[in-house]
Amino acid sequence: MPRKVGASSRAWKVIDLAVSKTAGVAFDTLQFFNKFNPNPSFTPKWSDKPLLKSWEKTKPSPAAIFRHITMRAYISMGRARFDMAGARS
Repeated sequence: MPRKVGASSRAWKVIDLAVSKTAGVAFDTLQFFNKFNPNPSFTPKWSDKPLLKSWEKTKPSPAAIFRHITMRAYISMGRARFDMAGARS
């Protein structure tokens, strides 16, 4: 928005505010009604099942991630000790 002071700049600010508020209300309304009738998921050619929607996906727990990282570090440390012992050439 221009930084001019006057009646025209105030009018543009009011118009801008009205348009942005109207767009926000329209978006919220569409989101509300889409919640009740979502579009079907896309099914790729290589799969017989449709892809999961975002709310159907599961995320691993932080404990599982930490356990996985710890196990990988333990395995790599074991390989390093094995190499230092001279068992591998």
